Amino acid sequence: MSRKGSFFLTNASGKFILLLLSILIGYVAVLILSVLTLFLYASLTGSGPISYSDYMNQGDILLAFNSAISVLTFLLPSLVTAYLITPTPSEYLSTRSFSPSCILPLTILSATILIPFTSLLASWNDAIPFPEWMSVIENAFREQQKMLADMTTKLTIMNDMNGLFVVLFCIAVIPAICEEFFFRGFVQRFIQELTHKKHLAVWITAAIFSAIHFEFFAFFPRLLLGAWFGYLLLLTGSIWITVAAHFTNNAVFVILMYLQQRGILGKEAEEFGTGETLWVTYAALLLFIGLQWIIQRQAKKA
Repeated sequence: MSRKGSFFLTNASGKFILLLLSILIGYVAVLILSVLTLFLYASLTGSGPISYSDYMNQGDILLAFNSAISVLTFLLPSLVTAYLITPTPSEYLSTRSFSPSCILPLTILSATILIPFTSLLASWNDAIPFPEWMSVIENAFREQQKMLADMTTKLTIMNDMNGLFVVLFCIAVIPAICEEFFFRGFVQRFIQELTHKKHLAVWITAAIFSAIHFEFFAFFPRLLLGAWFGYLLLLTGSIWITVAAHFTNNAVFVILMYLQQRGILGKEAEEFGTGETLWVTYAALLLFIGLQWIIQRQAKKA
């Protein structure tokens, strides 16, 4: 017997508990999978006993593990919960096709030209001063940031084009689909139904989206990105447009990392859009605003 929509009449707290249970099951599955693959790795390589930290320090394994976490704790919980609480889960998650077709390339272009501005915001975020009495908290945030930066370095080692495509798939494709289905597809819709305020739902979801990445010194640029994704969903009614925007943001980062590793771009590329080239960032921001106006006009025609 199909269980589709079997919890349709459940109140908001019941639906939220269903989501939490789905996430918990996902995390348990991740733990079981990590233990099983730890033993499988030792067996296949003949390396004998290996510590969990050494196992997770290997870039390819870390990529696969992060992808599994995204699928099991973001994508599956949103799909399962939507399936249980509504007879039309695809409509609930806004998986309908988008129109007109020009919205997709405009969104991809918007995500690309917004990157210098988000990078500038990140530098401002990083420079936020902490009072002396909060030095312990600041140090903890700095250590967390360093740990995440080290992890990113391990995840984005690309020796050739094959490595580039693997990293693009694991860092851009999978997170874009999994996180957008969870945050914009489910959480934003759920909060909007709960509060009956779509703008509040966009910003609360964006704040959760940013906070869950545990990067205080990148909180505000990710908050604004999340809000933009949320408004794209409101404008177009299609989760695939927000997936495209999210993918593009991550993919450009990966490609720039690849070009730096190959020596095609130098470290100075990271400072493009600041200092003497600050005008580029503001020009890109104005172009981005113009593109959003066009997207809004095109979406209203649909």
